[in-house]
Amino acid sequence: MKFIDEQGKINGKVSIVDIFVILLLIACVAAVGIKLQKAQSIRGGDCMIEYSLRIENIRDLSVNAINQNYKDIEDAETGYALGEIVNVETSPAHVLVQTNDGLFKIEEYDNRYDVVVTLQTSGTETDDGFYASSGKQICVGETIGVLNGYVQLFGEVVSVKTLK
Repeated sequence: MKFIDEQGKINGKVSIVDIFVILLLIACVAAVGIKLQKAQSIRGGDCMIEYSLRIENIRDLSVNAINQNYKDIEDAETGYALGEIVNVETSPAHVLVQTNDGLFKIEEYDNRYDVVVTLQTSGTETDDGFYASSGKQICVGETIGVLNGYVQLFGEVVSVKTLK
């Protein structure tokens, strides 16, 4: 009695391809389960995370809008809470211009500002990085869309640390 017949079926009922497809489905379900388990394990938070966003070349109206609402700061893409603003540093924006003699120099850009916004949120630090309590990963170099009810801006994360 042959175990696999001429058509590639085991005992004439199940093919090897069917077994392969079933094993592939089980592996996919397991991978999704592991991913969801990891996402749930980083939600909540066991420490305070402080991070700074650099927002460049914005008008004074946008600076005023940031100063109007320090709470309810959300990720513009997902709507997840990003934390609470604890500090806003404003400086004049600069632009590279070419002079009449062909040289380049940096000058202040009229009515434009660079802002560094420092936020705090509860979160978790893992081997993979920092995660806000909402599950949003926060890493240096990432661009985050910030929405506070008055304005939506995009800033680059320039520092992340845990508070003791």
